[in-house]
Amino acid sequence: MLVSMLMLLFLFHILINYIVDNINCLNCFLGTNLAFWVQTTLIGFSAFFAYLAFRSHEKTSRQRATIDLMLAQNSDSNYQTMRDDFAKLRADKADLTTQLNDNPISRREDNRPIMAVLNQYEFISTGIREKALDEKIYRSVYRGILIRDYEFMTPWLTQLRSLESNPKIGEEFERLALKWKKESVRSKNL
Repeated sequence: MLVSMLMLLFLFHILINYIVDNINCLNCFLGTNLAFWVQTTLIGFSAFFAYLAFRSHEKTSRQRATIDLMLAQNSDSNYQTMRDDFAKLRADKADLTTQLNDNPISRREDNRPIMAVLNQYEFISTGIREKALDEKIYRSVYRGILIRDYEFMTPWLTQLRSLESNPKIGEEFERLALKWKKESVRSKNL
């Protein structure tokens, strides 16, 4: 290895001497002096490495935001209460569509846990789509739960959209759940 490095240094030395000896010819070829091209090359490398550093920082920030969100979710007692109530409905295999008989739908007390979970998933799904949150981290922790909750909530969501005449309710959540569900099926088939 040492011999290789010495040979490389020797070749570099020969190249530099050749360039210095033939500087006039090089100026004719490049159209300007050597210092300009060295400076331009160094600026180009600097810009490239600054771009790489920015991308790395962006990815790290997105990962940190995702972890912070997951920690905040777990420490929010109000959300955890709503989540527990939703989990109880799911465990009891409750028919959520029976809860959509009165208006205003989103303010009914028995719909609060469902709306809280839906709104949280909608927020997270939008954050993932907009690349404010890291999909890979969130998917590795919550993919199964999100898909299970979506499948349980689908009839309720369909009826809610119909009653409210708003097909966009839960759209981001549905898009993410269907994407992850499709990925799960694809990975099982491999």
